[in-house]
Amino acid sequence: MRTKSNENARNDEQLTQPQTTALASLLGGQTFGEAAAAAGVTPSTLWRWRHENPAFIASLAQHQAEARQRIDTALARLADRAVEALAAVLTDPGTSPADRCRAACAVLDRLPPAPSVKATDEIQVADACRDRERTAMLAGLLS
Repeated sequence: MRTKSNENARNDEQLTQPQTTALASLLGGQTFGEAAAAAGVTPSTLWRWRHENPAFIASLAQHQAEARQRIDTALARLADRAVEALAAVLTDPGTSPADRCRAACAVLDRLPPAPSVKATDEIQVADACRDRERTAMLAGLLS
């Protein structure tokens, strides 16, 4: 079974030392020019690797995807803490009404939109309510 790490290793093994250095520099947040200088190549050479070298392109893309996944995971953990913090503010009697209101707005602003009800769904609900009312009326007449 292929894993992302295995694919990275396979792609990374196909890179030259200057390409590996440039890749690490780019992933470390250096500018294109800084990464080229660190690898001992011209920016145009790094540009060619970035746009024309399949192993370099694949390795960079895979490393970036893994970095995004790590960031998404970390943000999800922080989001849980943020919700807990907002809940604490909302329920703390010592919190000012203005702060509780801001916390409530922060929560409500981030809720996903409510699913829209189709007209046919509304009609079915209304019909069901009328049927229940008729059943209740008949039950009252029969008892």
